Amino acid sequence: VVKKNRLPLIFQKLISPNNAMMTKPVKIVDTSIAVMLGHTAFLLTGMAYLTKDILQLRLLAMSGISASMVFQYYRPQPLLMPLRWNGIFLAINCVMASLLYYDRVEAEDMSQEMLDIYEKGMFEKRGFRKVDFYRLFGIATKEVRKKGDYLKRAGEQTHQLCYIANGAGIISRDQSYLGKLTENDFAGEIEFMRLMTKKDTSSGECD
Repeated sequence: VVKKNRLPLIFQKLISPNNAMMTKPVKIVDTSIAVMLGHTAFLLTGMAYLTKDILQLRLLAMSGISASMVFQYYRPQPLLMPLRWNGIFLAINCVMASLLYYDRVEAEDMSQEMLDIYEKGMFEKRGFRKVDFYRLFGIATKEVRKKGDYLKRAGEQTHQLCYIANGAGIISRDQSYLGKLTENDFAGEIEFMRLMTKKDTSSGECD
């Protein structure tokens, strides 16, 4: 039994691995479109290695994979194994890129309170992008401390990184004044860094 292809002839020719438009050399450059896309795939992959932005990396990887799949398909014998694996990698990158983009959209739409903290705390100058700030403060808890409360006592182990959004505090030892903390200062950085090296996930925010 021979199954009849119901696709229009123009589409049959387009998706054929032997499509002359994709496989025959173009006169100007003396190479085929499929081969040019193969080179493009490697260039995009190289660009992905150079970028520091994770979303850009994902998008470049997706573009490179797509270009390489075209090269792998338009051949006398399509390379089915790489095509299948690249199809899986492309789907994974699409999902991860979507999640990263959604994070950025949420960060741009953060509450006015968080936006005020971001701007007054000069987090951009501290190296925080909005999305990084949003992730950090998104897992934080808000606490109101009374005058005389301690954020940390000498010798105590703490798993909190505190950010003073409103108010001030002093640093003392044996009733001797050592310094002060004001709005937009952090407290507990050293203990927090030690905690991160132990791969613990505790975090906090104090007002």
